[in-house]
Amino acid sequence: MKNSGLITPENIAQLFGNKWNLSQLMQNGSPVDISKGKPAFLEFSKDDSRMSGSLGCNNFTGAYKFEEGKLKFGPLASTKMMCPDMGVEDALSKALTETTDVKMKGEKLQLFKGSDLLASFSK
Repeated sequence: MKNSGLITPENIAQLFGNKWNLSQLMQNGSPVDISKGKPAFLEFSKDDSRMSGSLGCNNFTGAYKFEEGKLKFGPLASTKMMCPDMGVEDALSKALTETTDVKMKGEKLQLFKGSDLLASFSK
């Protein structure tokens, strides 16, 4: 069977115990400069089905679930610091909210809305 990159019951364990660092962020089909602010990242907890990380300024937490062959993100809660540049924060928060498909291949985790890439992360 060809590896489609989709999250499956067989490979979902690879999400856990890793810090997924934001390597690419798209907004309306154009790349967002992610070099500003602190590095954004995701971490997934296996025990309580929670995810957490940094949006590039504020820290966040939220739930995720794996159902019907898809990894789905629940609502996010975040701290509310005001930062000089909120571009990455706003774009990543929107990407996490709009994600319809998640793919994982090797060291890369990608978030999609349909066929459009929203964000890429690497270990």
